[in-house]
Amino acid sequence: MNEGQAALSFLKKNSLEPTPANYRLAYHYVTETNPAVVRAVDEFAADGMRLTQEEADRIAESTGYRSRGDQALEASRHQERETARVVASIVEAAMATSRITQDFGRDLAQQGAAIRENPTADQLAESLRTILMRTDQAERDLNAASADVAKLREELELTKRKAETDDLTGLSNRRAIRNVLDALDSQGADYSVAIIDIDHFKAINDDYGHDVGDRALRHVARCLSETLANCDVARWGGEEFLVLSQDPAAEALGKIVDNARLALAKSQFTLRANDPPMRAMTFSAGVSGKSDNADSTIRIADLRAYDAKRAGRNMVIVDAG
Repeated sequence: MNEGQAALSFLKKNSLEPTPANYRLAYHYVTETNPAVVRAVDEFAADGMRLTQEEADRIAESTGYRSRGDQALEASRHQERETARVVASIVEAAMATSRITQDFGRDLAQQGAAIRENPTADQLAESLRTILMRTDQAERDLNAASADVAKLREELELTKRKAETDDLTGLSNRRAIRNVLDALDSQGADYSVAIIDIDHFKAINDDYGHDVGDRALRHVARCLSETLANCDVARWGGEEFLVLSQDPAAEALGKIVDNARLALAKSQFTLRANDPPMRAMTFSAGVSGKSDNADSTIRIADLRAYDAKRAGRNMVIVDAG
């Protein structure tokens, strides 16, 4: 079952109309692209209750997935279109190079035929002049085409980096870190993962607005990058971050993530440049060593992060398994 079918199945199971808003909610839930939506739905359905339309609307408003989620989806689609455009340009430039080579070969063959048909000194001199002229032209054309291909390759690399970078924080995005995890799985490599969830982030957005919320996310991203420099740190979605360590010991990752938690709490985050620091920012985190694969490992780490939230927040819980 693909993601679209899974979203429709979710709507059917909960007797929700397949409206665009409901479909987006279902899509965010089944693909786990918005942790706040997943958590809100799971909490409501914990006792086996079916999701009502009223509750679906409440989750949509409280998590703000409509505006933020749609912007992220459109940004992803834009990067895909841009990548396709650059790849098509490279193919076109390569085909142009091939045509130049083919044309040059054809011209040489024509001059060779002319010499064979009329092997006089005058014909030989004329053919040599033509060959030299076409050689110079072909060299100029090939140099120009090669420069175009090199420029397009640089553009493709830049587009690829943009497609794997979170625009807001500058960290790797969900797609990029998933590619790394999938590669490690395919190699049979061990690793450990942490899921970090900023505490009371919704209150920051509600009290100060999304612009301040965005600044808070960038502040946390900088702090994590500095304190977890030996790990891969990515924005996982919303106010969640994923930390990947190629040290398989979950306890070791748990210790350095806890150091990052303490560093964040001591950091200075202000509303405006000249304002006094706001309340300390904290996070809750869950850590897991590698399970069967990336999906199960992340799920375990996410469950432990949820346990940390329920236990009072501002702590790191390492999975005992």
